[in-house]
Amino acid sequence: MRCLLIFVFNFILIQRIVGQASTEILDSKLSPKRDILLQYTDNDSCICMDVWLISKKDSTQRFMLDSAITLGTKYLFSPNEKWIAANYEALSNLREILLYKHIEGIRYSHIDNINIFEKASAFLSMKMHLPYIPRFGHEYTQIIRWLPSSESFLVRIDVWDEDHGISVRDWTCIFNVNSLSVSEDKYNHGKVNQLGVK
Repeated sequence: MRCLLIFVFNFILIQRIVGQASTEILDSKLSPKRDILLQYTDNDSCICMDVWLISKKDSTQRFMLDSAITLGTKYLFSPNEKWIAANYEALSNLREILLYKHIEGIRYSHIDNINIFEKASAFLSMKMHLPYIPRFGHEYTQIIRWLPSSESFLVRIDVWDEDHGISVRDWTCIFNVNSLSVSEDKYNHGKVNQLGVK
């Protein structure tokens, strides 16, 4: 559904949007190679924003990366600009990572069903030798930074499972965008508390 909405905005309504008299710019930043401007603009239809990619060589070349996305969502280019990851607050108790792959020029495509949180939870259960994969009522997952290779990024999760008395804080792992898999962060200093034991 997300891909369909972005397709509609980019290829059917884009001329109307670009032609509007004025759009409030909330924030903007340059890509690592300084050839693409990432721009956050106000969306009057809701308490949300639109996200644009604009060519620095030709400002008429614009691509809508996301529409009507939650305010505060932050997008991070990989160092080689082949990927973009975003910290997205879907609900008050659910924050997840969105991932986009470069197609051509300034165009990127959203990657569906990457399930970073589910994979990180399974990996955490294995590392902590839990007999089950916890079902967390609050799921906060975010990208901290891309690694220099542009093939992976550092993920942090903060969650708690009230049914089993498990809480996780500042627990980190590595997510690989090519294999869509999770691996260990050897510098992880996160805490996992079980049954309320500090």
